[in-house]
Parts: sequence; C-alpha cells; structure tokens
Amino acid sequence: MAQADAELLHPLKIDPETGEPGLQLVPPYAHIILTPQRRSDVPVFLKHLNDPRIYSYLGTALPYLEEHALKWIGRCNTTSEQVLVAAREGVKFLETCPVRAIRDISSSGIADARVIGDCGMDRYRFDSLAEGLRDDAPKLEKENAAKEVGDPTISWTIGDWIDPEYQGQGIMTAVVRAMIEQWAVPRMNARHIIAAIYLGNRASVRVFEKNGFESLPDVHDIVKIAESKGGGRTGLHVLEWRYKPEAERVQDVW
Repeated sequence: MAQADAELLHPLKIDPETGEPGLQLVPPYAHIILTPQRRSDVPVFLKHLNDPRIYSYLGTALPYLEEHALKWIGRCNTTSEQVLVAAREGVKFLETCPVRAIRDISSSGIADARVIGDCGMDRYRFDSLAEGLRDDAPKLEKENAAKEVGDPTISWTIGDWIDPEYQGQGIMTAVVRAMIEQWAVPRMNARHIIAAIYLGNRASVRVFEKNGFESLPDVHDIVKIAESKGGGRTGLHVLEWRYKPEAERVQDVW
C-alpha cells in the first residue's frame, strides 16, 4: 500500500513524522522543501505580510491580521486535501500543486521547519491584459475556469513571496522551476503560464526570466492600491511561459 501511495503521489514524499506530503528541491537547494501550510505558520505570515518589503508587491490586506492568515491557510489546505484525494484515486491530471509553503530544513526537521515563503498555482483570471483587451477578461476567465482539469489549453498563473532574508540566493528561482518541471507539467498537463508582477519588482521578473518566461508588454494603471498602502494605481510586468518539448529546450541551451 505504501509503495502504491508513493507512486500515486510522485514526486511528493510523505514525511513519516508529520504525515505531510513534501516536494524537496534538488541540490544545491536540497535544504528547501514545499509542504502544505500549517496553522502554526500564522505568526510568520503576520510578520512578513505586514512588512513593506513584501506587501508592497502583493494584493494582500494591510494590516494583515490573524483572521486573514487563517482564512488563507484554510482555503489552501482544503484545496490541497482535494488534490491529494484525487491523486490517491489515480486521477491522471490534477487541478493544482498541493504543496506551496516554502520551508528551510537546513537546521531543523520538517516538523519544526518554519515557513519562509509561498508559491502557488491557480487558473489565470486574465486580469493583466493590455488596455484594449480588458473588456474581454470576464469572458476569457469564465472559459478558462470551465475547462476540464488536464486540458492543455488552460492558462495558469503563479503567485509567490519569500522572506527578505532569503532573497538573492536563487531559492525562489529553484522553487518555481521545481513546481513547473516536477509538478505542473507532468501532474497538471500545464502548457501555458502567465506571471503578473507589480511594476518595479525586478527581482521577481528575473526569477521568471531564469525559468524561461518571456516578457510581454507592461500594462499600466491596472492595479488599484489600497489606501492603507498609499493609494493610487500601479501597473504590471507580464511574462509568459509556454511548454517546449525536450528537444526544443535542449536546442535553446545551445
């Protein structure tokens, strides 16, 4: 039974102490693992999502309160559990990745590892379209949401953040790569991903560029900023990834 479960959840592995699935990165980032989120993560969420170095580039509430964290963790873990059930039932393609909490296990076991960031995939809502196309967004979002799981024409998006102490180490680049190559492509049949990043967040842009995303034209004045964050509007850097067969990826390297 354990062997069958391992095959159904591959490349995830179940931690014997926590019972959680995890996706461990390969060296030199083997000290990083993705797991589901935990209620014990709440204090870390409150610390980081009230930090202007992080919230300035996110659409989260400010102040970010315990109730926000608990609602978010609960929603994410409900989705995670649904995906794991489907995986264990042998469903070929799955709706999303069931692990998204980024943890550092370099100085602790998985059970005690604190969350240092988040990376998750959802269906794209077409909310970063160029001005002349924005009227089409509701229709495109509805069509995208209606597609069957595993449909290769689904458009996905990735959202992420990481503890400032861990920025500049290549960790998020490695996390995004693992999520796409180890999970999204083989387990979701993902073939198209859009990343929309607040203008000025060049570090995040580089993360996606290093993972083969190509820049589309920036869009301006599309995001309304909450008054608690200074008000006004900002724009987005938009990048796009499309799946390439292995042969094409090898040619790109050369």
